Amino acid sequence: MRRFVLIGGIAIAFAGCKKEQPAPGAPGAAPPAAHHHWAGEADAGFVVTPEKIDAFIAYQKKMLEVWAGTLEDLERLEGKADAGMAAVNEVVDAARRRGRAEEAAREATGLTEREVGFLEALVGDVIAKRSLGKSMNLDGLVRQIEATKAALPPEQREAVEKSIAEMKKQQADLQSLADERQKYGSANVDAVLARESELTKNWEALLTQVWGGRK
Repeated sequence: MRRFVLIGGIAIAFAGCKKEQPAPGAPGAAPPAAHHHWAGEADAGFVVTPEKIDAFIAYQKKMLEVWAGTLEDLERLEGKADAGMAAVNEVVDAARRRGRAEEAAREATGLTEREVGFLEALVGDVIAKRSLGKSMNLDGLVRQIEATKAALPPEQREAVEKSIAEMKKQQADLQSLADERQKYGSANVDAVLARESELTKNWEALLTQVWGGRK
């Protein structure tokens, strides 16, 4: 639990550090297009090219290194969680290190903050939906139910057939990724699916690294 609190503290401090950046147009400010921009209707014209996917895969791998550094900070800070303002200052310092490392990862892969925001949302939604579909294994469940349906009394078959139809529809929705295609664009979803194996491997590695270690 303490680890989760520290992760949250670093995330909050990181957000605060980003707010301290110069306003757009001020000396040292980043161009407006580089400010964080989550995916949504405003990104309807965003085109994910194979080159962008290559860059994002490289970014994912670099973020594994960034999170390794963040977790090292967590290991060090866990023993100082009750140290008052000194601990708070160290959390802020850790957030700043993370921010610099994340910015360096973007620059090394040639991605803007807006592009990273869009790709993280797109890849996260697509991979999560695909993983859910695989874990539910509705096809296998439907086959099992259909194999036993003939042995049921006629008065029970109608309810079972209705359940089978609902499961097939749910499975079709999971496979078609209709919501994701509407939100991000069908071509962009297909670009992710073309590199699904690599993207999923990195996505799952990051989840394991952040949440699967020592509590």
